[in-house]
Amino acid sequence: MSAATRIKIETVAARGTMVAVAVMTFAIGLAVLSSPMAVPFVVGLWLGGAALAFLGLFGELPNRL
Repeated sequence: MSAATRIKIETVAARGTMVAVAVMTFAIGLAVLSSPMAVPFVVGLWLGGAALAFLGLFGELPNRL
């Protein structure tokens, strides 16, 4: 396996992991949203999930070993 192929596989795995964590973060925020006092916590979770989702989808990752 060449180094370029390995880098591409690692990049796809990293992006997939970030998107999966973002989806889980959104789901946890939705599950926790049960009282008005939980709203700031949930908004924080959703903002963190959005940041991970955008980094995973559109972010520039290093292309070297």
